[in-house]
Amino acid sequence: MAKILIVEDDAPLRKMASAYLGDEGHEVSVAADEDSGLAALNSFAPEIVITDLMLESGSGINILKEARAKPEPPEVILVTAHATSHTAAQAMQEGAYEYLTKPYSLEEIGNIVKRILDRRELVGRTGAVAQPVGDRGGIIADSAKMQHVLELTDDVISSTTSILLRGESGTGKEIVARYIHANSPRKDHAFVAVNCGAIPESLLASALFGHEQGAFTGANSRKIGAFEGADQGTLLLDEIGDVSLSTQVHLLRVLETREITRVGGNESIPIDVRLIAATHQNLEAMIRSKSFREDLYYRLNVYPITIPPLRERRDDIPALTDFFLRQWGSDAGRVEENAMRMLMEYTWPGNVRELRNVSENLMIRAKGGMITLDLLRSVLPESPLQSTDNQGQETLHELESRRICEALEATNGNKTEAARLLGISRRRMYSRLKILGIQ
Repeated sequence: MAKILIVEDDAPLRKMASAYLGDEGHEVSVAADEDSGLAALNSFAPEIVITDLMLESGSGINILKEARAKPEPPEVILVTAHATSHTAAQAMQEGAYEYLTKPYSLEEIGNIVKRILDRRELVGRTGAVAQPVGDRGGIIADSAKMQHVLELTDDVISSTTSILLRGESGTGKEIVARYIHANSPRKDHAFVAVNCGAIPESLLASALFGHEQGAFTGANSRKIGAFEGADQGTLLLDEIGDVSLSTQVHLLRVLETREITRVGGNESIPIDVRLIAATHQNLEAMIRSKSFREDLYYRLNVYPITIPPLRERRDDIPALTDFFLRQWGSDAGRVEENAMRMLMEYTWPGNVRELRNVSENLMIRAKGGMITLDLLRSVLPESPLQSTDNQGQETLHELESRRICEALEATNGNKTEAARLLGISRRRMYSRLKILGIQ
C-alpha cells in the first residue's frame, strides 16, 4: 500500500477519490489548493500524487515540478477537465506518470496506482528499469492482418475523414487512434479520448459538449467539453455503441453543423475536430433493433477499419509479449519455448489487453528470471487452447463463458479481479455475465 496525496479543489471529487483509495488500503492525505498541496509534499512525503492541473488557487504543474525535484520523487498523476496538446506535452516533459482527462472513473485511478506500485516492486526486486520499446507508436504488426490495418491507416492519416474503428474489446483500438493522430497534420494539437460507456448518461453531454456555470446542480463553474478540448486535434469517441438515442441526436447535429452548444448555454461554438469513433458492438444489428440511429451510423462509418482479435493475429504474440515484458524491465528472450508455444495456442478472449495483463503478472512472479511453462500455467487458469480437441465444436459465446467461469474460479468469485485477469473493465464483466446468463 502507498501514501497518496490528492490535490483537488472539487470537494465532492476529492472526497470520493480519498474514500475509494482509503478503502483500497492506502494512506491518503488531501489538499484543496497549491499552497496546501506543496506543504503536504514536505510534511506527508507521499509516494504518489494525484493533482488537478487547474486549481482555483494555483497550478498542478507547480506541484508536479516540486514533486519531481525531490531526492526520492513521488509519481504524479495529473488530471484536468481542460485537455490541450500543450498541457499534455508539458506534463510529460515535467515527468508526469499519467495525464488523465476528466471525468475519470475511480477504478481507473485505482488501476494506475496499482501499476505504479507493481512497477516499483519489480524495479526494487530486479534493479531493472523499464525501457520504452515499440514500433509505430507501440503497434506490433508482424502478422499480415495487422500489416493490412496499418496500410489502411496510412492511407487515411493525412485526411480529415471520419473513421470508425471496429473490433472486440482489448484489441487496441485506442492505440490505433493515437497512432493516426500522432502521424497526422493535427499531431501538434490535442488528442482527446472519451470512453462513452464509462460515463453515466446524465454526465455524458457535459463531458462531450461542456457546460455553463449554473447549468445544473454542482455546476459551479464553466467547463470545456471534449469537442472544444480537441479543437484542431483529434477526438476519439470510444464505445460509441453505448451512447443513448438522445445523445446520438446531439452528436448528429454537431457532425452536421460543426458547432457545439454547452449544456445550459445558447452560444453556438464552431469546432474543428477530426473524429474517430470506436466500438466492439454490431452497429448494424443495433440499427435494426432501433437502438442506434442509421443517419449517425453513416456519418461515423465513412472509413471503417476493423482491428482483428489476437487469435487471428497469432504471429504478433511473440513480439507483443517481448514488448510488454521489456516495458516491465525484462530482458528479451526470457520466455521458455514451451511457454511461448502455450501463449501462441491460447485463444485470448481478452485480446491484447489480456496478454498485457498476463505479461505483467508473469514478470512480477518471475522476479526477473525465466518465464517457464509451469509459471505460465499458474497464471492462466485451465484455458481454451487452439489445439484442444473440442475447440472447433465450441462457439465464441461458449468459449467466452468458459473463460469467464475459469477466471471467477481462479479469483474465488471476485468479479473485479476476474475482470482484471481477463483484461476487461468491471462494467464489461457485469455486462457479459448478464448477457451470457452466468450466475
